[in-house]
Amino acid sequence: PPLSGRDYLELVRGYYYLPAETLIEAYGPLYETLSRQGDDGARPLRLMIAGSIMADEDRKIVDLVEEEVGARIVVEDHCAGFRPFFRTVPETGDPFRALADGYLDQAPCARMKPLDDSLELPALLARDYAVDGILYVYLKFCACYGITRSAFVDHFRQLGLPVLELSSDYSLSDHGQLKTRIEAFVEILNEQRDAGATALAVAAAPVV
Repeated sequence: PPLSGRDYLELVRGYYYLPAETLIEAYGPLYETLSRQGDDGARPLRLMIAGSIMADEDRKIVDLVEEEVGARIVVEDHCAGFRPFFRTVPETGDPFRALADGYLDQAPCARMKPLDDSLELPALLARDYAVDGILYVYLKFCACYGITRSAFVDHFRQLGLPVLELSSDYSLSDHGQLKTRIEAFVEILNEQRDAGATALAVAAAPVV
């Protein structure tokens, strides 16, 4: 995708802090530019980040993935990523009530929703965004996401999608450990993708 994971998170941050008039001026030209960009043929490994909130200035894992490891975050399923925008505002009935429900009737945090909701939406996003693997990130000592991680990982392994669990905090002390684990995960995914491409090529080769 022409938009990086970090760029998307910065656009989301602008949504929460800037007035609508300013956002329209900024987002309009950006949308036009991204819509005109074509496919250059390159396809980096596509990853989804799910789990606990990725707070402002907490871009450590995203930067590791995209700038140091060479993969791409294509969708983020957490309450500061794509999840708050995954809704449809009805166009029938009272428009003010519909807009109010769209903005206010949300429960993005794990402590405010059933576990099934934490599994169904990321499964849908993983399919729609054609991800190769998932990073399940949770803050240390955040019980909501720490407790649900086993159910999350088991669910996606049953769907055939590899998941890497990452527990982190806001410090930089675990940079080396995180990089090593992410590099190993991406290397395995690349090997699986290359093996799958080779198998397809062999199957499609003409019989002599």
